[in-house]
Amino acid sequence: MTTPVPVAAKGKYVLDKNLGGLFAWSVESDNGDILNAMNESLLGSGSSSDQPVVSNRAPVATAVDQAVTGPVTVTLDGSASSDPDGDALTYKWTQTAGATVAIANSTSAKASFSAPAVTANQTLAFRLTVTDAKGLSSTADVQVLNKAPKANQAPVVNPMEAITLEAGQTQSLHVQATDPDGDALTYSWSVPADMNASGTDTANVRITAPEVASEEHYTLSAMVSDGKTSVQSNVQVTVAPKAAAPADDVTPPADDVTPPADDVTPPSDEGSASSSCDNPVDANASKYAAWNASAVYNNGDIVSFDHLVWKAKYWTQGNQPGFSSESWDLVSKVKFGWKADVVYNGGDTTTYEGSEYRAKWWTRGDNPAHSDVWVKEGAASDCK
Repeated sequence: MTTPVPVAAKGKYVLDKNLGGLFAWSVESDNGDILNAMNESLLGSGSSSDQPVVSNRAPVATAVDQAVTGPVTVTLDGSASSDPDGDALTYKWTQTAGATVAIANSTSAKASFSAPAVTANQTLAFRLTVTDAKGLSSTADVQVLNKAPKANQAPVVNPMEAITLEAGQTQSLHVQATDPDGDALTYSWSVPADMNASGTDTANVRITAPEVASEEHYTLSAMVSDGKTSVQSNVQVTVAPKAAAPADDVTPPADDVTPPADDVTPPSDEGSASSSCDNPVDANASKYAAWNASAVYNNGDIVSFDHLVWKAKYWTQGNQPGFSSESWDLVSKVKFGWKADVVYNGGDTTTYEGSEYRAKWWTRGDNPAHSDVWVKEGAASDCK
């Protein structure tokens, strides 16, 4: 016959093994001793027979997939795993597929391994097993995609236009380059030693044309690198001997400047000067490099434009030389007819309606024939 003692022992066994419950036979004459022993062993002393039995619940393993590009250290993170009963967890990481790697700290929530550089994409698979204090466990499978690096794209360098300089003339050269991958670019110019170059490690190099007895041709090169690939661009520089010049070493005196032939017209009804004064010509202009809209010019750079010689006041690009330009000074020693948009300083002279006028002070837009800013000097001589 069953007694309370073995029933209580069976109840303890049920709890230890996390079983569903137990049953026992009794007779009416046991006064409920068997039932009480069952309740006390399963529910504890004093608990009611209808109190539920709390069973252990399995933990939840959590980890996520990753994509990397080797060589790199990859962290396998299972720290988001949890236990619904709040039990302490143990961890175990194992590799289930892919090229074999060594897992560091494989019994920690966070493990790691080294992903090597690869030439083709590789997938590695891992399994995380988490176990609670009562021996229940769960798993999570993750994949790590080790991607092959993207092939580097070389810098794109725009071609440079050939230029002609006079001996002793300074000029800035600019190499324009971009990188399709967005990499930072470095520059290195190769320039003949006698050109006294500066800024050879930048996109802009400044050179001085050497003294030559006859026309010489030089090839300068700019090497542009993104740190992985380098591209070279060349530019041809022609250096002409320095032209004979007076003391100012820029243009010949006025008597040596030849105006265009048969280019004189009588004054018009609007009072414009003769065409030779409207369109002055400096015979020395052909000895200087022509102005280029895409070129960069710095203070002191000299160019020819519209048959005249001009000097840059400061850094400029794309600003056309002209009488009204703020970027250029006229160097040619020529006379030209009065222009409303030109600034005249005190002592400057101009021609208007066949007469020559001298400015008393700074002026612009004041008609010589109708303003006391101007003093009439007499009949205008031919423009030279």
